[in-house]
Amino acid sequence: MRIARLVLLGLLLLITSCSTEVTPPNDRNYSVDDRISLGGPRTFRLGFSNIPRTMSLVDQESIWDDAAQFGEVVVVHRTISWSDFAEGEFSASEEYGDEIVALKQAASQRDLDLILVLDIFDSTGEEIAMLPAAFDGSDFSDDLISSALRNEVSFLARNLEPWAMIIGNEINSVFERNPDLYFSYIKLYENLYKRTKQINPAIIVAPSFAYEELLGSIPGTAQYGPRWSLIDPLINVMDTFAFSSFPSYVYPAARSIPANYYKQIVDNVELPISFLSTGFHVGEGMNEYQTTTATEQRRFLERLLQESQDLDAIVLTWLLARDSKIIPERYESLSSSGLFDGENAPRPGWAVWTRASRRPLAVPVFD
Repeated sequence: MRIARLVLLGLLLLITSCSTEVTPPNDRNYSVDDRISLGGPRTFRLGFSNIPRTMSLVDQESIWDDAAQFGEVVVVHRTISWSDFAEGEFSASEEYGDEIVALKQAASQRDLDLILVLDIFDSTGEEIAMLPAAFDGSDFSDDLISSALRNEVSFLARNLEPWAMIIGNEINSVFERNPDLYFSYIKLYENLYKRTKQINPAIIVAPSFAYEELLGSIPGTAQYGPRWSLIDPLINVMDTFAFSSFPSYVYPAARSIPANYYKQIVDNVELPISFLSTGFHVGEGMNEYQTTTATEQRRFLERLLQESQDLDAIVLTWLLARDSKIIPERYESLSSSGLFDGENAPRPGWAVWTRASRRPLAVPVFD
């Protein structure tokens, strides 16, 4: 659902500027080794996005520590800093460099694998995000724009060394709203992929897709058949099929989600699967017909964990560990998709998540 990207882009600068500076309380490092293993092995890493409950330092630390204590990965979104890399790969400002060092330290101190999502497009999917005013309306056929993006991607691959780099978030939304911009991005993306793999072959590289929009099933919009054909031109330059999925806006009752909802992926995409960002809101959605419950959230999570195992997924991240008070009121339904509620009390799904996190992690596909 595009609602996730609307929220993430609105919060991005605030979170990036603050939450990458946190350090573990008392220098304690959480990792999978701190847990008592219980149950059969799983093939997929678990984690959360770094969206805190509030912007207090305690809550900013908490989301990183939740990811470390109850998973292995953290998802961090960044917009592109066009001006920092206009002059070359190593022309970044000292402030930019400090942010990257802090981000790397925040992950490494907690023994977390970092999934870096580059939000190249704006919340509407119609334009490139955060471009200088002089370039408004431009696309990637502009050499200055394409070279700045290549330089930043190269810098991040070389210096941040994330476990995975998502170059372009929910790109099928761009196809739906500005096809010309989309195709100019696709022409550049192959170069970005190859450059990143040359610098560090171990980094998992891919764009991401908005799953409900890919299926053409978003309520209140024109309905269409699944657009699996969008993946075909990228199949040799993606290491994984990464996507966001928030089915509660389409199916408020978890049991009403079709049996092949995620299983159809393997019939159409021959790549490892990454549930990059998932969630299931509790309460009223965007309208009264999308009202759901904490029990339905638990049922969806139980199914999601089982399907992640059945589909040999390599990662599963939940958007919010805890309901967030920093999400704008107009997107209140998404803010209630945490596994802890607004009073910071665990919902039934939290026990499901913690049990899964205790299962020992099998040798990952890309290690």
